[in-house]
Amino acid sequence: MHYLLLSLALLLPGFAQAQAHDHEHANNSLDAHVHGEAGLDVALEGKQLELQLHSPAMNLAGFERAPANAREQARLNAVRDFLTQPEKMFALPAEAGCALEREAVSSELFGVAAGDEDHLALHDETSEAVPADDHHDIHAYYQFTCAKPQALRSIDLRNLFRQYPGVHELDVQLIGPRGQKGQTLSTRNPVLQF
Repeated sequence: MHYLLLSLALLLPGFAQAQAHDHEHANNSLDAHVHGEAGLDVALEGKQLELQLHSPAMNLAGFERAPANAREQARLNAVRDFLTQPEKMFALPAEAGCALEREAVSSELFGVAAGDEDHLALHDETSEAVPADDHHDIHAYYQFTCAKPQALRSIDLRNLFRQYPGVHELDVQLIGPRGQKGQTLSTRNPVLQF
């Protein structure tokens, strides 16, 4: 976990629970895996902006198991491709001069070939079993350096909602220059205000 998001985890109790969600969910925890809902954790400190998106695969790919055919495989590949281009998802104010430094997109489903149910039998690089019909999530992490972070007053996520109508609500946890807050975004309210 990265420094700024670690700070967020310490200050916002729900964030730490979301980070452990994948592992707990596989163990039938009480954490909810709610289709239609996704989370976004945002931390701005100095010139560093970090964003971490986490969503059930259902919201983005339309399924959350190994792809069953070439069409589903193509859909999963398109999700990964979209998420590796954060400029398509996050409309950051140009005057802030934010440049992407790092990005990481992950899911147990990436790298699984269509019809390859056996691939999901192992989770991460351990022998921990994960049922092939489990509810899988997709995570994306982005780190930007912003030349003028004071110009970063909002982030428009309209493109995320347009691209993935399966995302009905985006629960945001934010730590920024004005403190911490939570906000729920949707197609009717797609802009995160700092």
